[in-house]
Amino acid sequence: MPYRTETVRWPNGHVTVLPTIIRDGRNVLEKDAQRVRQMAALPISTQSSSRIDHIYATSLQGRDLRDRVAGTLRCDRCAVVYRATEPGPEKLTLQYLHDQFGISDRLCSLHDMAQRAEDWTHPHKDGTIGRLLDGVRYPDEKLCALDISLPAFTVPSPFHTNTTSEP
Repeated sequence: MPYRTETVRWPNGHVTVLPTIIRDGRNVLEKDAQRVRQMAALPISTQSSSRIDHIYATSLQGRDLRDRVAGTLRCDRCAVVYRATEPGPEKLTLQYLHDQFGISDRLCSLHDMAQRAEDWTHPHKDGTIGRLLDGVRYPDEKLCALDISLPAFTVPSPFHTNTTSEP
């Protein structure tokens, strides 16, 4: 993270690192940082929210958590998961993505946040999954992969959609 990176504390105590790319002594992502500050100032959703499903992972077994989150997302609702204990990889690598999801170092469209801050009409650039992962070594850029085309068999089964129509 850049030296002058700020954080914001949400009402529930969580801390978020604000979007930061310092160029010529200023944060070119200040508008994004301001949006995060505004969101963090809002009240936290409650258990009675009709738009958010609060899921306690400790009461779910095996695939139940993934199925519950997938079902919530399919209903156009957000999911907040508490106490999930299944750890991810210590380091996200191409090998892990390949082994777990069949994602290889293929071309993809990358969203460059600094470029978007300068010209919001052209925020994309071509890149690869490997370049996206390598981006953590470059504090002066923030990249996101917006679309990674994958063969259908590599998408985890809870997220498959039925594209055939019944007669």
